[in-house]
Amino acid sequence: MKKFLLLLAGLITIIVLLTVGLLAYATATDSGLQTLLAVGKKYAPGGFHWDKANGCLLGPLELRDLSYAQNHGLRLSLQTASFDWRPKELFSRQLQINHLRVDGLELYLPEPSPTEQKPAEPLTLPEIHLLLGIHLQDINLRTIRIYPYQVETPIAIDQLQLAASVEDDTLHIKRFKIASPEADAELSGNILPQGDYPLDLKLGWQYTHADFGRFSGSGSTDGDLAQLQIDHQINGAVQGGIKGELTDLISQPAWNTQVDITIENPGQFTPQLEHPVKPHFKSKGNLDNFNASGRLDFAHTLSDPLNFQFNAQGNTSKIKLQEALLKLRDHPANIKLYGDVDIKSQAIDMQGEWASLQWPLLGEESEFSSPKGQLTVKGSAKDFVATIQAGINGRQLVPLNLKLQASGKDKALTLSELSLRATKGNLKLNAKGDYNLEKERFQATGKRWPGRSAGKRRSKARPANLKRQAC
Repeated sequence: MKKFLLLLAGLITIIVLLTVGLLAYATATDSGLQTLLAVGKKYAPGGFHWDKANGCLLGPLELRDLSYAQNHGLRLSLQTASFDWRPKELFSRQLQINHLRVDGLELYLPEPSPTEQKPAEPLTLPEIHLLLGIHLQDINLRTIRIYPYQVETPIAIDQLQLAASVEDDTLHIKRFKIASPEADAELSGNILPQGDYPLDLKLGWQYTHADFGRFSGSGSTDGDLAQLQIDHQINGAVQGGIKGELTDLISQPAWNTQVDITIENPGQFTPQLEHPVKPHFKSKGNLDNFNASGRLDFAHTLSDPLNFQFNAQGNTSKIKLQEALLKLRDHPANIKLYGDVDIKSQAIDMQGEWASLQWPLLGEESEFSSPKGQLTVKGSAKDFVATIQAGINGRQLVPLNLKLQASGKDKALTLSELSLRATKGNLKLNAKGDYNLEKERFQATGKRWPGRSAGKRRSKARPANLKRQAC
């Protein structure tokens, strides 16, 4: 019995030594790396190729011109890659990666698998507790091109860089940078993935527009997902800040924010704006009930200084515009809109009214003016009804009352009524007609009296210049 136990112990020792030796050969030698790659090439589900491989799995490791492709599925290729880590730190419950560098990465994504519609469930965040510390000193991926399924133009990323660590379950982001041909952004801070996920993050970014130059921004986010404070500043042709508080981001997202913007030279966006523009917006509420308001003072080349302000409330299905008011600062002229917007059906039910309008907007004398008027629009872009009632004056016109009713459906526009009546005297004009937007043809009939040829008139034509005017 004693000899049997000694023999068994010796056999186990030999098996352990052979196993350790094989693992050491496979992971700690260049020959072992070549053997593992050859095995992978033989048994991998797809094509697996590489041009050059040096080093070992225990590090350092270098690869060149590696590619992997599945039949009708994922494809991946890279020009160069290098990897180095400290495997002995695993005995101290630490994963330390010195560097992972990849250059020339191309990724072709497979066809997305069909997803089943599942009943919506409340979102819950996992409690993450790690059994070891993680230290990522230098993760650097360059020249990345990602091709979604059947998309020819790739998502281009010039660089993706990460330096981070996880200690006591807290993620410390020293630097996370992503750069693309048009923009780049950098993030740093701390996140504890437990409870309400307390966090402290700082973000910086920049973007270069072909016409308007360079924009940049920086800001901070502090708190947790139950109550989060945001503060962000923007610089460039548009300057301003966003401040606010976000609450209950998981169960019932709500906000209380304000945005202040300054555009010192709005003429670079549109030549008709001459003086600095300073919009101010604020909003408070949640997805089921929110309100928003704003104010904008600006000056147009064709008018005196203008003021625009609005108040609205709503939810994800419907928005009620309580008032949108545009008025001249030093003149009684104003336009007011109010009504409802149905987001789901993309339909509106709006009313409007105006007072003391004139053209031109500048100067004491005007060619045309409208002391007051009313407007209603109801329906969608494909099926609507609109009416206008207004008084019209002009230097070469007698005072008139205008009444217009029109409707549109698909690509046909119907003018049900167009009436012009003098406030004094018996001058009248009535007209109605149809217009086909697709064929660019209209048909109209009308009456006017008194006049040299009083009676009914008809017109059926295709206006040669209508298409040019529409462009």
